[in-house]
Amino acid sequence: MILYNWQVDVVLRIHQELVKNFANKLQNQLALVNLNLVVYLRHHILNLIVKQKQEGALHIINRKLELLQKNVKFLQRVLRMKFVPG
Repeated sequence: MILYNWQVDVVLRIHQELVKNFANKLQNQLALVNLNLVVYLRHHILNLIVKQKQEGALHIINRKLELLQKNVKFLQRVLRMKFVPG
């Protein structure tokens, strides 16, 4: 089988076009994967921030409850005292 120069050129151009199309499709797929990864990571990071804020809020609430308990104990002691009119 004899191939002429123009036939070789056509085959090479077709091959180049196929490679270019494949590269474009691959690039598009990678861009989509990157976008999905960014969306996932953003969602995950936001969840971590919310969780951290909730834990911080719980810590503050627990601290305030401890202070309230101390105040209640103090008031109970005061109420048990007997006041002597002076």
